[in-house]
Amino acid sequence: MGNSLFCPFAKQECLKDGCMMWSDETCLVSAFLGLNIIVNARIAESYEIIEEEEKQTIENNLELKSTLSKSASDIAEEIVNYARQEGLIGDNTYLMPDLVEVEFWASKGLDSKYQLSVEHKRIIRKAWIIAGTTVEETAHNRRDSIWENRVEDDKEIDSSKMNELADLPKEILAEQLISFVKEKDLVKDIGASDLFWESKGIQSTYSAPVEIKILIKQVEKLVDEKLLAEVENPILTLSDEELSQELIASIRQRGENDLNVHVRNNIIGKFWEDKGLKPYEEYSEELKKKRERVGELIHQILEKEIEQAKELRLENEKKELPNIIQDCLVWAINTKRKRVTKEDLKYFLLENNLDLVPEIKQTLYLEVNKELKKQLIS
Repeated sequence: MGNSLFCPFAKQECLKDGCMMWSDETCLVSAFLGLNIIVNARIAESYEIIEEEEKQTIENNLELKSTLSKSASDIAEEIVNYARQEGLIGDNTYLMPDLVEVEFWASKGLDSKYQLSVEHKRIIRKAWIIAGTTVEETAHNRRDSIWENRVEDDKEIDSSKMNELADLPKEILAEQLISFVKEKDLVKDIGASDLFWESKGIQSTYSAPVEIKILIKQVEKLVDEKLLAEVENPILTLSDEELSQELIASIRQRGENDLNVHVRNNIIGKFWEDKGLKPYEEYSEELKKKRERVGELIHQILEKEIEQAKELRLENEKKELPNIIQDCLVWAINTKRKRVTKEDLKYFLLENNLDLVPEIKQTLYLEVNKELKKQLIS
């Protein structure tokens, strides 16, 4: 037997010339596949051992034997039922988890599919594919069923209520919608209008008849215009100067006129929000231009006031400059300085709690050093 050949396809000793796939001492199947599939009898014995082990595994496990005797479709049904009972999948599961296959066969006493024959492995693989397809189809059918029911529900709109709506003037419906959103505090809520139409018997504006859809669009456009006018009109009735003075008063409440640009812009933004104008929302061109004009006017007024304040401060510091020069000169002499540096001057001003504008500070520096130089010469 050691010199005999074994064919793993026919699962018996090689027939050689007795097989139509044998030619010139060569197996044509082996040559075609490019594999050394003709093995000696020792390997054949291994095949026989494996087959015997599989038979013993199946024979000793009646439940596994029963399952493997079924068709791929029946096994697939068992797999799906097991997965649902164990909570591994639900009605909306589209993709069967790999864990299901492992746990299902483990529950049958099969720890490894390598123990099985090629035929049994093929059946198991086919069953798994069928099970996955079944789960996916169930999820799709459920989704389609829910959608169909929803569409049917949407179709059930009371025709009498639609007729009532169609008979009402758009202006009245617009006023009713505005009252509804204000009472419910939903003026800025995107879905507020849908709630209003539901209260009128229209469960879904998407499935309403075309004429009702047109009416809804017209009413909602009218509402947007009315709500916008409620916000804009009080602002538009005020002059640019009046708004500017209000805004400047808000800025002054925070302190100095020369607040940095970032802080100033925050105050201006808060001012417009208090007037009802929210950032990133669309308003009329008239209002946009008014805001631009007011902003420009505020800038001019504040810059003018800042310049005036600087000029006044400069005049006051000029008046005090002779006294400051004298004090600084005495300090320099007392500290035995032949001249003062700008760092010295900075120290002197800090010690005396003096804050001078740059122009006066430069004059102080030059005059003190000039006097010190005179004293050295004399």
